[in-house]
Order: sequence, then structure tokens, then C-alpha cells
Amino acid sequence: MSRDYLPSESIGPRDTVPERTSSNRQTDRSDGLRGQAPGSDAQDDARLTPERAPRIESERSVESRKAYEFRGRTYTVRSCEIGTLTELGKFRAVSSEDLEEFRYHGDKDRMRPDVANLIRQGLVAEKSVPHSDTAPRRLLTLTKKGHQFLRATGTVPRNQATHYGFTKPREAHHDADLYRLYHKALEDIERQGGKNPLVVLDFELKRRVFHDLAKLGPEKHSADSKRELAEKHGLQLVRGKIPLPDLRIEYEDRDGNIARVDLELATEHYRGSNLTEKVRAGFSLYARAQDVFWTPSCYGPERADSGDSVAMNLNGEQIERIKGLGYTDAEARFIYIVAIHSGYFTQRQFLNFTQGHPRKAIKCLCPENF
Repeated sequence: MSRDYLPSESIGPRDTVPERTSSNRQTDRSDGLRGQAPGSDAQDDARLTPERAPRIESERSVESRKAYEFRGRTYTVRSCEIGTLTELGKFRAVSSEDLEEFRYHGDKDRMRPDVANLIRQGLVAEKSVPHSDTAPRRLLTLTKKGHQFLRATGTVPRNQATHYGFTKPREAHHDADLYRLYHKALEDIERQGGKNPLVVLDFELKRRVFHDLAKLGPEKHSADSKRELAEKHGLQLVRGKIPLPDLRIEYEDRDGNIARVDLELATEHYRGSNLTEKVRAGFSLYARAQDVFWTPSCYGPERADSGDSVAMNLNGEQIERIKGLGYTDAEARFIYIVAIHSGYFTQRQFLNFTQGHPRKAIKCLCPENF
């Protein structure tokens, strides 16, 4: 929990404030908290609660903003704007484009006044974050004040952690990518009758695991102890290590039981050993379209340019058959992924994936082996 937030603090709407009709007014950004260190609020994860952030309706909202007194200041927000604060808090950083697409269902005219109002009151910060491979993206995050205000409203489930502040550019973009990945996975969960999802980011899960690992003392090096600890957290022991997913979604299935799905966003920096470890851990693998090493055109222009995550779940039985032809595990996985997508690849792509030697690659990839 953040240092300045007191659990006893709670706020509620005081009265209704008429909504301003002009959404084109220039707003002043609150720069006082820009560049701050990131924060988080870790809550007890013992159970799930049925509370969820308010959903945005497809029609333009006629809801008036309500006044909230918090720490000697009055904030005026709609319930849907509190829902937006919740979305930002779950993932620490969210792209403005993705927020528009998923939170506001593509309605830019609806999103702009909401975000402008939150920025004007110092609850949200917006920043253009440089990217090493693409153009800079405009990312949104809660400010420390916004994080404290959100927790004080009592609208976020106690076991849902929330975070605030920009991190390093690479980490910020990764957080933003997880938001899109989350919604892709959420479609499948809701299609199967799942509800009340909770978001657990990798560093939250890491904190839980390492906390329990430290309590083991000398036994933390024991394979049996680590395996038992991994099972406690719904994880697996792979080659003596406990792999952690980028994102975990905990939810209630159609029968009311607690279920979870672990997601990993593979990037161009992943190697064969990384993917092998994640697959054996049982994670669902995804990759951004631009990071998939095979020819993007195999998806068609709409798929390649959409920015959507591409499922990379691997068929273990088929991979074992390929290994039976004399290929290593990493080589077999590479060949399998290529075969089910484009069928084309370069020697360099093969070497990057398998960490192999050029001469070995030439021998391995000669026509008679296929």
C-alpha cells in the first residue's frame, strides 16, 4: 500500500455538479508529479469480490459529475471516470489509443473530455514515451494523488492491486502492451462464462513468491520445497526455477469456482530457451504482430497492422514428432511455428531463435532434412 494512503480514508459524492458542455477547452496538465517514482498498492489476494469497475455504455453519457471531498480539496468526476482511473491503476500505464478502443469502445469524443478532466485535476498524467522500434506513444498513468483518490472511493476490490507513475520507457510500453493483451484474453474468458476478473502483474506475483521463498530459509534451495511453493501460487517448477508470467487473470468461472490464466507476451528479444521455459510452465504465449519473426503478410494487411497480439500456443505432440527427426527442442519449436504460419524464414531468424552456429544451421536446414 502506498505510504501516504490510509485505509481508514474513504470518500463519497457530496452533490451533483452540472456537466460542462465544451470539450474543446484547452486543459492545463499537472506537471507536479511527472517523473515521480512508480508506486503500487498491493491488496490481500485471499478471495475475489464481485465488485467491478463501471462499464461504459455505447451511447454518450448524460451523467453529471459529482463532487468528492478528499484531503481538503474538492474533485468533480463521473462514475465512468472513476472506472477509467481503475483501468489505469490496474496496469500502471495504458496507451491513450487502447483506452479509447477498449474502455470507450472507439468513441474518441467521449474519452477526450473524461481524460482532460482527470488530467486537469491532477489525477492522471499523460506523457509521450519514446519507443526504440516505433514512433513514440502517448501513455496515461495515475498520479500519486490520483492513486490515493481512487483507493479512497472504495470502488476497487480490496484484493485488486493498483499502481501509479511512469517507469522506464521500455517497462512503460510493456505495461501498455499488457493492457491490450488482457482484453484479448478477457474476450475468451467472458465467452466461456467467466466474470469478475482481477489483474495480477508480474512484479506483484514475484513479490508474493519471493516473500514465501525467503521464509523457507535453507530449504529454499530444495527442489521439493520450491515445487511445493510453486504449486501454492499456481505455478510450476521448470529446470529448478519458477517461471513467472507477464500477466495473470484471476476470475470466477461459470460454476463460481476460482480460475486463472497466465499470459506471456513474447517479444523479439526472446530466444528458444525463453519460449521453451514459458511453454513448459503452462503459460499462454502471445506476440505483437510486429514482433513475430515470420513474414507478417501471412496474416493479411489488417492483421499485421492492427497491433493485436497473436496467439503462439504450441502443440507439444507435433513438436515431439519433429524432434524425432533429429532436431533439438528449440529447432523443433522454430520449425513448428514457421510451418503453421508462413512456411518461410531466413537463416538469421533461425539462428536468433535457436542461438545456433551458422555452419550447424546450414547442415540442419539442408533440403533432405525436410
